Amino acid sequence: MENVKTTLQEEVNELQYRQEQLELLNANLMRQADRLKGEKEEREKEAVSYYNALEKARVEKQDLQVQLDQALQQALDPNSKGSSLFAEVEDRRTAMERQLISMKVKYQSLKKQNAFNREWMQRMKLQITTLLQMKGSQAEFEQQERLLAMLEQKNGEIKHLLGEIRNLEKFKSLYEKAINMREVDSSNDYSSCQTNFLMSIPETANQEKGN
Repeated sequence: MENVKTTLQEEVNELQYRQEQLELLNANLMRQADRLKGEKEEREKEAVSYYNALEKARVEKQDLQVQLDQALQQALDPNSKGSSLFAEVEDRRTAMERQLISMKVKYQSLKKQNAFNREWMQRMKLQITTLLQMKGSQAEFEQQERLLAMLEQKNGEIKHLLGEIRNLEKFKSLYEKAINMREVDSSNDYSSCQTNFLMSIPETANQEKGN
């Protein structure tokens, strides 16, 4: 009888120890979940700020495109002649070049921020997935999936806008060619310079396709 009592007491002690360990583990998991939830909320705020910055950059790009189109139309307008036109085009080209540089810096910053967010969110996803599997809930996991999907979408938009920046730089290159033509062919009239400029556009386009 004494042996049975001793055995039962040992089993009770073992069960109590396991219960204490489970309670400790659960407390640790709760603290980790709270910490990750706080970090997730901070990242959501950063994502909103990142989205707003992206929208602002998109508007600036559109304004730059309008200015570029207007300058291109004036450069190709046969009624707009004289060195004053080329001086104006040169001024616009210089201004647009500065804007392009500024925009490229902004996009590079957004691109780095997006890459950092994606890497951090991937790590958080793994941690939260493990915690949620242990706690048996999928609500937070689904919310995390939605946030990751949003970041993926914005990353695609950044790639698209970077491509448009490259197109703007190609237009700027055409302006520089037109100005160089004007300086070299100073003995010719404006129509001849305009013809050379128009002929250079499809040539440049073919070179771009080849690249």
